[in-house]
Amino acid sequence: MSFNQNRDKIEWRDNLLNILSYSLLGFILSYLFYSLISYALWPHPSSRAFGMISGLRMPTFADFRWVAAISGCNVDLNSLYDGKSVGCDPFGRHGIGYPPMSIWFSRFMGVKGVHASLISLAISFSFIGVILSQMRSSLRSGWLLILVGSFFLIGFPAQLGLERMNIDILIFLLLYLCVLLFSAHALVWLFPLIILVIALKYYPFFAFFALMLHGLPRKPTSSHPVPPWLILLIGSCIGLALSLPWAANGGTGVTVAGGGLSSHGLMALGYMNNAVIDAFGSASGRLLIKIAFGMKILMLAIGACMAYQLRLFDILARAIHVQAVKFKCTSMLDNFYQTLVVAMTSLWLGCYIVTISYDYRLIFLFPVLIFIARAIQLRPGSRTGLMQRRVLIFLLVAMLASMLIPYLAYSYQDPLIRLGIDAIAEFVLIPFYASALFVIVLSTIITARRPSLLLAQP
Repeated sequence: MSFNQNRDKIEWRDNLLNILSYSLLGFILSYLFYSLISYALWPHPSSRAFGMISGLRMPTFADFRWVAAISGCNVDLNSLYDGKSVGCDPFGRHGIGYPPMSIWFSRFMGVKGVHASLISLAISFSFIGVILSQMRSSLRSGWLLILVGSFFLIGFPAQLGLERMNIDILIFLLLYLCVLLFSAHALVWLFPLIILVIALKYYPFFAFFALMLHGLPRKPTSSHPVPPWLILLIGSCIGLALSLPWAANGGTGVTVAGGGLSSHGLMALGYMNNAVIDAFGSASGRLLIKIAFGMKILMLAIGACMAYQLRLFDILARAIHVQAVKFKCTSMLDNFYQTLVVAMTSLWLGCYIVTISYDYRLIFLFPVLIFIARAIQLRPGSRTGLMQRRVLIFLLVAMLASMLIPYLAYSYQDPLIRLGIDAIAEFVLIPFYASALFVIVLSTIITARRPSLLLAQP
């Protein structure tokens, strides 16, 4: 086969894949817009709205509607957090699963239950807009990134967050804005936003802690007399003071996830303990739990070793640099993409390591997901580069699979089948890429602080 024939064949294949990936993205966006608008117009939408998660459906925009209804209720906050707010919520739910700042801020903005649908629509479309804007440059870079963005939008975390209008969607947008202000050195505007984001939920602290270590600039100058890490530290402490006392008491009227379906975490074993021991008895059940936990530790070790030995942070940094140079518009974007990946990934890692986290927090992995796909597109120039590419493909597949597996688990009625399917994500996929991402982020922070102290070449 001649060179021209081979080139024509490759171009024909790429064009076909581009058409298919664009078509998939268009279908998913149409599905999302239909579902969101249906939720806003009709309190009880048809089964086709958010049909992917119909088995878990709650009242429309359930989480934000909860906040909006309670914030418009003329009762004392102490009564709300004593679980006496049943008269406020139109669906009869007790208590509230958010820190007091969510109610204070909603009351300050004049939010009421009648505004819930309109505000939910605005936040949802803003979230989808940010996702598409992050993909904008990727749309010119081939079918792979379009496909990755499409699977992310149709994945269980994004679907669950949008269907319930969980506050994590809002935190995603606010953190995106925080990173933009941080990269622009607009610390005056950044400071109150840090307080607000952490006061809404304490765990964004993990993102700002990573930015403290990442640091820009490292020393005070005439143009920046106050070091950014100090602004981040003070803002984080104030935010934690507003949210952590509530979180330390476990919230009110809310059951903490014990691991398993719709939740995950490094120590997420509570759900499995009950289900396995009930099904197989105490002795056999405990043995199975030990085997599963051993598998989790093994996958953590494999992911970390691969990321370190193959210097995955290096190839990811090159992918980020390619986009930063190619689509650079202003000087403030010099460090934006790298900072975004560090902040968002660190937030999820903090939740995974320290807490038992719900699946919708996987939305914070979108920036690193996109840049892993972009890194796969880089042409390997050596044998090490080829190995890096293969491992990144494993990471990409593991991350997308963990976002899609819950659909399969919920399609079965048998709790043991559900648990077995969920265990694939909980004990194999998620620990593998969690430890790999931890090494990547840590290595990125180290090299950003001390470029001369690079990790040793394998």
